[in-house]
Amino acid sequence: MKKKNGFSAPEMIALIILLGVIFIGTTIKLSHVFDDNGEELYNMEVVTILNVAKNYGEKKVDELKENSMTITVGNLIEEGYLFADKESTYIDPRDNSKTLDDLKITLTYKSDKVVATLA
Repeated sequence: MKKKNGFSAPEMIALIILLGVIFIGTTIKLSHVFDDNGEELYNMEVVTILNVAKNYGEKKVDELKENSMTITVGNLIEEGYLFADKESTYIDPRDNSKTLDDLKITLTYKSDKVVATLA
């Protein structure tokens, strides 16, 4: 009986084809998962931004009792309430080429509390 020390060429080709099919199938499946997460991540970022803006507004209660104010994410970054990337921008998770720096937030004082909403 002859001792077999490895795979034959047809076995290797079949294995490479099988791994390729698995890789392509997994890539297609995962690409949809990551696309769907962009909007969910954006919504989570907005909630975080609104909570941070509310904290900012609580430091400005006296001003808010008189008038509402509109701020941007850029203002929150400048004031040190939000941390940005190395270029001092806050990246939009739906599209990494855009930023949320110009996103406007309206702060008002209602019923003895600060309310933050998107403008």
